[in-house]
Amino acid sequence: MEWIMETHRDDDVWSNGVSAEFKQCVFGYNELLNSLCKFYGRRGEKSMKLFNTVPKNHYLAHIALVAKYINPRLAWCYMGEDFMQKIRRIAGGCMRGNDGIKAGAKLMMNYRTGFACVCGKFE
Repeated sequence: MEWIMETHRDDDVWSNGVSAEFKQCVFGYNELLNSLCKFYGRRGEKSMKLFNTVPKNHYLAHIALVAKYINPRLAWCYMGEDFMQKIRRIAGGCMRGNDGIKAGAKLMMNYRTGFACVCGKFE
C-alpha cells in the first residue's frame, strides 16, 4: 500500500490497474489482521489486542474502494480522530447511572445540544 501511494503520490486519479492493486493490498491487509485477531483470540492471549480491528480498518476499505476515483492522499482518513476522543468522553459520562439504551439516548441528546451550540443554532 505504501509503495503504491508513494509511487503515485502526485496523481489526482489512479488508473484502474493501480487502484485495483491498491484495493487488493488493503483487503489483504485487513484479512491478515482479522486472521491474527481470531488466532490470538482463540488462544485467550492478551496480545490479541495488538491485532484488534478498529473503525480505521473499515475506513481504509472504503478508501480502497474509491481509489479509482480519487487518490487516497487527497482524502484525510484521520479527520475524525479528535472527534472520537470527545465523543468517548461524553459517552462515558452518559453511562453513569444509565443502562445501554438510556445512555445512548442521553448521548444523542448531549451531542445534539453540542452540535447546535457549534452551529450557533442553540434554542
